[in-house]
Amino acid sequence: MRVLSGVLIIGTFLLSACSLDINMLGKDQSYIGPDDGVNFPLGDKASYFSSATDFTQAANGNYYVVDANGANVVILNPQGRAMKKIGGLGSGNGQFSLPMSVASDSQSNFYIADFMNSRIQKFSPLGVHLENIGTTGGTGDGLLSRPWGLAIDSQDNLYATECQGTSINYLKKYKPNISTGLYEFEDVKGGSEGNGANDFDCPRGVAIDSNDDIFVVDADNYRVVKIDKVTWNAVSNFGSLGPGNGKFGMPGFSSDMNDIVIDADNNIYVSEAYPTIKIQKFSAAGIYERHFGNGVGTGDSELQDPKGLGLDNSGNLLVGDQIQGTAVGYGQIFKSDGTFLEKWKSGGSDPGEIAKPFGVAVYKSEFIVVIDNGNKRASLFKFTGEWIRDFGNFVMPLDVDVDGSGNIYVLDADTGVNAGKIYKFDKDGLVGLPWPTTELGAPSTLGISYGFKVTSSGEVYLAESAKSRVSRFSSSGVFIESFGEDAGTTDDDLSLPLDVEIDSLGRVYTTEYLTTRLHAFQPNGVSIAKVGSSGSGSSQFQQAYGIAVDSTNSVYVADGVNNNIQIFSLTGSSFTRTGGFGQVGVVGGEFSAPIHMVIDENENLWVADSGNARVQKLNLSGQPVN
Repeated sequence: MRVLSGVLIIGTFLLSACSLDINMLGKDQSYIGPDDGVNFPLGDKASYFSSATDFTQAANGNYYVVDANGANVVILNPQGRAMKKIGGLGSGNGQFSLPMSVASDSQSNFYIADFMNSRIQKFSPLGVHLENIGTTGGTGDGLLSRPWGLAIDSQDNLYATECQGTSINYLKKYKPNISTGLYEFEDVKGGSEGNGANDFDCPRGVAIDSNDDIFVVDADNYRVVKIDKVTWNAVSNFGSLGPGNGKFGMPGFSSDMNDIVIDADNNIYVSEAYPTIKIQKFSAAGIYERHFGNGVGTGDSELQDPKGLGLDNSGNLLVGDQIQGTAVGYGQIFKSDGTFLEKWKSGGSDPGEIAKPFGVAVYKSEFIVVIDNGNKRASLFKFTGEWIRDFGNFVMPLDVDVDGSGNIYVLDADTGVNAGKIYKFDKDGLVGLPWPTTELGAPSTLGISYGFKVTSSGEVYLAESAKSRVSRFSSSGVFIESFGEDAGTTDDDLSLPLDVEIDSLGRVYTTEYLTTRLHAFQPNGVSIAKVGSSGSGSSQFQQAYGIAVDSTNSVYVADGVNNNIQIFSLTGSSFTRTGGFGQVGVVGGEFSAPIHMVIDENENLWVADSGNARVQKLNLSGQPVN
């Protein structure tokens, strides 16, 4: 029996610590992604995926990368440049909940095993949803429950594996209807877990050879099973339990065999992520030939958590890999003889690389500082985009700001002790201490907080989320006052604030998690106006998060789930929506989980576009600025 493990399912966006594109920020290295700037990106290669669960190239040359952590699929052109991102967490057409694998047909349409939604989705080559395949939520003929691997034969017949518990261990075949073109169920193999010749115990990857025979990774039987395309019976298998060449798993451990691909010469490649981390190559007869990867690690050609396998149109092996315990994923490409070719990734952990930006601050035209939640540090860049240094060793850094003298403030959270801290650094990021949080008259501890604002004089307004209040501190960390405290009794109360911003009139704005709204207060904490409800329409939010205010006091609100930014003006006691922009995607002005924002003195809007591993520099209409 298999219990699903090793794949992060991001549920509540707030709790996910979701890298930079200054359009994009970082080091001048090989770059995969849209060219949005002159001296940018800041932040290394931007392929725009936080994990690479599966990876393939279609007949038209486009690459498709399944990002299970981000619940999306990234489409790259034949040169490896990102063209489009589709998906997002959900159950609607074109949305995903733990997408697991991808396959493409003779027309370059692609198919996604949408695991938690118990269905297979079919898309056009450019990502237009075409069809849902398999009736969801069942175990009978044609029904699907937790599809895992996908493969397509020369006739565009579709094969899917299912692995869930002791009773769902299936290989299913779907055939396109000649008249309608829609897929219909044709056959099924498997059932309750077993180890007989025609049984499965957690079938995962599936692949087709040049004769259209089917090969299935039978993970908990530590083998690969070959199935005849005509008789639909198992005709052979290879592999056994053990750590040696040609074997899988280790005694006393459950094998994390994952995927399988077969090249034009019928060589077979199988990935395993636990307890041994390896990719093995076998002959068409199942005879072991070699390993892929140069040991365990994060360097070029090293493997960490190899999941999906694919082939490009030159017969090179595509490997979806991920740094264990993180949301940093990448694709590696090898020749069939094992020679490493290149790595595609978003972000990284080397100096100047950024894994997951959560906040960004700009000091005049001198420098940019980015909070990198993935690497638990801050990164300092020149205003022109050149990396200066990384600094800090934080627990869970969530936001950053600067005062009028260029001092840098970092908001850190320690969920282990349910407390927050603010660190103050000089403008070089070299000197810093946590703020005092036990001054006379101050709260005994800072609650977990997700956003804050530093004024030009150095006063700090902190959105203490866990305590549903906004607290004000002096530049040295001395508590001055707070308002909100223990929200929920009236509609004017704060309700788990996520961010805070101040306009030129001293009015205080917060975004609130529980009520999904923007809330304005007088400086003394008296409620002025509210706007927002749960949804995806105008003036609605799914996750209202970061706030920025321009020189006219227009208020910009980033929605981390709807992947857009809405603009509001406050007149008297009411908000008016005056505009907005953005949608899910990878080109400039599109977003994947935008978090904190800031507007600089030149009215440029900087957005921590966390799911796309970048910080975008936009004008106030949402267009990229070089």
